[in-house]
Amino acid sequence: MKKQTQKPIDKEKIEIRENFQAVLLADTYVTRLAPITKEIPKCLLPVANVPLIEHTINWLEANKIYELLVVYTSHSQKIEQYFSQRDKSSMKIQLIHAHDAKTVGDALRELQYKGVVYGDFLLCYGDMVSNIKLQSAIKHFLWKKKENSLNIMTAILKKSHPFDSNRTYQDDDFAFVVEKQSGDILQIENINKEDYFELNLERLKVSKGAALGQKIHYNYLDNQIYICSLDVLKAFQENFTFNSFREDFMKELLTAEINEEKISSYIISDSEYALRASDPRLYYKINQSVIKRYTYPFTVNKMMAYQKQNILNQDFNIFMGKTTKIAHSTVIGNNSCIGDATQIGDNTNVQASVIGKNCNIGSNVQIQRCIIQDNVIIEDGTIIKDSIICNHVVIKKNCIVKEGSILSYNVITKQDITLPEYTMATTFEYDKDLIEENQEESSKLFEKGVIYAAQLFIQNEAMLGYNQHEIIKNYEDVDDLVHEEKEGSEEDIGQREDAIFQQLAEDIRQIIQEALNDPPKTDHSIVEIHNLKVAENTEGWRCIQVFVPEILNGLIVKFKASANPQERIGHIKTLLGNWNKLFRKFVHSDEDSLIFISEIEQFCITHKDFYDFLHIFLQLLFQNEILTKEYILNWVNERRNQSNDDQKHFLDLVILLLLFISLYLSFTMLIGIYYPQSKSNYFNELQILEAQTGIWQQLKGAFHYFNTSEFSYFYYLLVQRFYRMVGIR
Repeated sequence: MKKQTQKPIDKEKIEIRENFQAVLLADTYVTRLAPITKEIPKCLLPVANVPLIEHTINWLEANKIYELLVVYTSHSQKIEQYFSQRDKSSMKIQLIHAHDAKTVGDALRELQYKGVVYGDFLLCYGDMVSNIKLQSAIKHFLWKKKENSLNIMTAILKKSHPFDSNRTYQDDDFAFVVEKQSGDILQIENINKEDYFELNLERLKVSKGAALGQKIHYNYLDNQIYICSLDVLKAFQENFTFNSFREDFMKELLTAEINEEKISSYIISDSEYALRASDPRLYYKINQSVIKRYTYPFTVNKMMAYQKQNILNQDFNIFMGKTTKIAHSTVIGNNSCIGDATQIGDNTNVQASVIGKNCNIGSNVQIQRCIIQDNVIIEDGTIIKDSIICNHVVIKKNCIVKEGSILSYNVITKQDITLPEYTMATTFEYDKDLIEENQEESSKLFEKGVIYAAQLFIQNEAMLGYNQHEIIKNYEDVDDLVHEEKEGSEEDIGQREDAIFQQLAEDIRQIIQEALNDPPKTDHSIVEIHNLKVAENTEGWRCIQVFVPEILNGLIVKFKASANPQERIGHIKTLLGNWNKLFRKFVHSDEDSLIFISEIEQFCITHKDFYDFLHIFLQLLFQNEILTKEYILNWVNERRNQSNDDQKHFLDLVILLLLFISLYLSFTMLIGIYYPQSKSNYFNELQILEAQTGIWQQLKGAFHYFNTSEFSYFYYLLVQRFYRMVGIR
């Protein structure tokens, strides 16, 4: 009897259960953002003036995950208070207090003990911002699990060169040994701890004579987002030595001799984003990523809307609260976000920084690459660079706050002082003995607050370095590093760029669809599209090819609902008027205009209801000062030697338009669609037009590239068309 072969499983047909859960670890059980996290949970720190955890919750909701378990240990009252005051959402949120947990392992054991997870789940951290499309990743995990029940977990990874600035010092220096065909992870090693590592030959052993190939990846970044089965929680429950997820659980699972369980990998695209605020440098970087829209669709505007905060968006990624007051002589640089009710004095310069609500910034202040939270007072003449300033801090006149400094909550400096690099200050009583040891130095700098004693250790660990040299200081040849960053064939680079643009195009289409469904959002959508283009450094003409057909799609339903020419023209006029600002931002050159008109032309060919309306679009765009006569003439010049019927038809329409533009005639509706009540008036207009002195010279000037016979033919054709359209035979 022949053995039946199992049919391959179609990944796309796999269904995700409606109550798929996410587990969010609100505690990270590390202190790299101390002393801030001595007073507030890291997940409640603001990113672009919105709490970190809100970014994560909105990301999960957008990925159709509606059940969330928030596991927390420290600052329990603040966590509980936050969620009790938070507006209700479609997501069911359950708080799990792991009272005595000291590690991630303890928290997961508590979760298993309470029995609140009832199936496969997603594990992530509360200090993360991401836009990863989780549905595909979850389907990949379920598919792997259906193929082999021993697949108990999928790790979501991203390609990232070893010195990528998104990596944390030490923690992200992992090598992954991956099976080529299946993508299963066979071994992981922290290469920062040892000069080398040995392959686990037992794990790599060939099974039943099948060919097995492995790759060692130094360029994978673990996003620390895991899709797990219940077996993962059971493993933590059975082994109390598991404290960390990667170093203990994953490594043990992959090295144990008798264990056959598997971990698969899922590699996200270059356009997908995930980053944890693991240290001050990455905390600042996440803020900038949100401002620069790398986290689209979770942008500043959208996140502020969730929080019911009023925000105005200007070009070059500058966001300001509606009630913010800024002196005329103040400069706000690119990639900055300033909250509501903040006041900034004369001759102040703010560059690439986030400033919270209700702050009072004096005159002649310099703020560069900083995060300044709410209710902060910065007096005149102060300079702050690359630092974090927390709520209710007061920095007195003429102070200098140097790179890497952290002033935690309620600290007050003295006047005319300089804080050295990596200064950390707090009002939190962390250790009375250590506070007394530092009291003399603290009293020289602060009216309220003391130096945080752990700052020396953290400085030595380079955890507060805002420039990448802190991380690569032992790298002998920076040129080699540059080479590492650019490594890859031209074909690989091209493929990555195409993937990024495809994601950009998808984002633009989604923005336009939302605006077409909700027209008041159009102005905001225009800003988002422009800033996406700037953020990805994409050519304008490529964006034109995406947004023109998508915008015009908004007319299809309206055209089908009404065959009345005047109503259809009205719909076109309204639509183009709504998007006029977007067209102005992108149509700047002959090349732009040719592509712009060609996209409209192609739309009119594809959708026959629009076949006789190309000249309507161009006339309205001319009136709105998007297209000039020269732009339209250039398009005609491109098309005049093309012989297909569609091109001839459109040339007929457009040259009719150009004829009247050139003669400066103004009609209330465009000829060819408008049906006048008094035909004789238009007949008189035509007689006057044909009798004008110098008409042939003027027309030849407009159509200088036609020879006499060509021009005579087109002029005859247009006049005859005019007669027909107004009903004169």
